[in-house]
Amino acid sequence: ALSQHKGVTREILQKAGVPIPCGTMLYRKDLNSEQPESTILKIKDQLKEAGISDLPCILKPAREDNSRGIGVVHDWGTFLTKLQYAFSYDDTVVVEAYVDGPELRAGAL
Repeated sequence: ALSQHKGVTREILQKAGVPIPCGTMLYRKDLNSEQPESTILKIKDQLKEAGISDLPCILKPAREDNSRGIGVVHDWGTFLTKLQYAFSYDDTVVVEAYVDGPELRAGAL
């Protein structure tokens, strides 16, 4: 189902005019683990372009269900560790601005 891919779901909701948190997608192939400082700078720029100017943010494997692999990042020192954890579930990770409140899930779209 399309609703199981968080990136595709974001695009559908955005096109339909449904308010969603600012966000973007990160891909494992773009992660350079040998240069973590430059990787963080690149990710910060990408997040800023997507409207995420500060932490916290939430990392979600794009095709995982029931909150598996999700992490909330409160400081840049833990970002890459939590990103690697999310990548252990999927090669694509959705990054969204953190919205405080209850988690809602809609299984059908």
